[in-house]
Amino acid sequence: MAAENLLAAAVLGESPPRQNGDCTPTRSLKLEGLPGYKSIRDVPRRPDKINVYLPASILRELLPALAARGCDELWLNPGSQSDEILTQARSLGLNPIPACSILSLGLSPAQF
Repeated sequence: MAAENLLAAAVLGESPPRQNGDCTPTRSLKLEGLPGYKSIRDVPRRPDKINVYLPASILRELLPALAARGCDELWLNPGSQSDEILTQARSLGLNPIPACSILSLGLSPAQF
């Protein structure tokens, strides 16, 4: 994959990514050797996708910041999704995808 075709992804929560491209964890730690950030606002580049591994109760408070930062796809992994979250995300102009983000890589969760 050519460098200009790599996706930028932000991961909210505790799941290491398995993808090609830049992955930006949004905590003050490193993930796959990449720096983490305390907030999505601090991420230096608009992510193409955001993978959420947080409970819906926490995500509800973060959706406005995610919408302000923007992304093409907001993957809501199991436990992150609810009807309220989907409605709120869409009303903020986000594109929520209520599914395991491993599917976005063409893989199955059963492979892990």
